[in-house]
Amino acid sequence: MHMDVLFEKVYSRNQVESVGGFVEYAHIQRIKMRLSECKQKSPMLRELIAAETINLNGEEYENIPSLIRKIESHVRLMNILEPPILCMIHGDLHFDNFLVNIKKLP
Repeated sequence: MHMDVLFEKVYSRNQVESVGGFVEYAHIQRIKMRLSECKQKSPMLRELIAAETINLNGEEYENIPSLIRKIESHVRLMNILEPPILCMIHGDLHFDNFLVNIKKLP
């Protein structure tokens, strides 16, 4: 399937103007919910998520809960991230999910 088909036939359909709050609902709250679920299901993950910083390959990084708080409190950034329109898209647009007709390959 060519990407053109997706953009011409799928993504262009049912476009609605975004009323705001999409990033908060679809991304920020989802991350918080998943972190909460992880903390409930695993003592090891609970401890990891609670840490202010994490160490990866000898480098120290700010942990995700702190980063999420910074992102959601940054009004200008949240406004920039907010999409102007919402439309139907493929939920998992990954190359493993493409069907290829090998007869039409060059």
